[in-house]
Amino acid sequence: MKKFFGLSVLICLLIFSIVACSKKAVVVNNSYPRNGPGSNLFPFKAGNQWIYLDSLWDSTKTLSKFYSDTAYLTSSTLNMSQINGGLLYNFVDPNGVFGSCYFGTSHDNNNNGLIIEYDGNGTNPYVFFGRSSISDSLVDSWRTPNASCSYSSEQYSYIATTQINGYTCFKNIITTTNCNNINTENFVEYVSAGVGIVRLENWVQDTTGINKPLYLEYSQTLQKFIPM
Repeated sequence: MKKFFGLSVLICLLIFSIVACSKKAVVVNNSYPRNGPGSNLFPFKAGNQWIYLDSLWDSTKTLSKFYSDTAYLTSSTLNMSQINGGLLYNFVDPNGVFGSCYFGTSHDNNNNGLIIEYDGNGTNPYVFFGRSSISDSLVDSWRTPNASCSYSSEQYSYIATTQINGYTCFKNIITTTNCNNINTENFVEYVSAGVGIVRLENWVQDTTGINKPLYLEYSQTLQKFIPM
């Protein structure tokens, strides 16, 4: 799932049962250290399954659709030079936001664990999720150029944990701001050590009213992790 701009485009496609991804891949580092403290963030074993509940809300903030979504790891792996020989593992999520991609683990210069994602099609691996030792820690940042109004995104990590369906989760928030310094979209990621991705949330701008607050448009929440 590429580093995103306008994930709401994806949500519209999901409504029509077309699974795609609109995150824009940007590589901050040319290479990532292999494994390290991030190795416990994602259980890489072929046959592992994650059963999610996907939910969509319409512009009136009414739940419009929900469905079960099963993701799994295949036996396919990639050896990527960008993570110093570390393996990336094929994660298949046919009815969710990921489609088919590859995940691996690494760590940053401060020895904080990272989940690395690779989408293929000639792109490079990038940070999907990052841990930190202090709250509100910047994990990554990138800019989406636009002739009329460029958008900038920043990814932050938090040390406080959140309980979701019995899983203890760490949290990242990706905030997107336009050239007028208006927060137009937030993407929230929850990961549990030894379990992997527990919940994703996409918050988009309400184009009605005066204040234009963000509202939850899409979520993907783990109901059960089935390890092999």
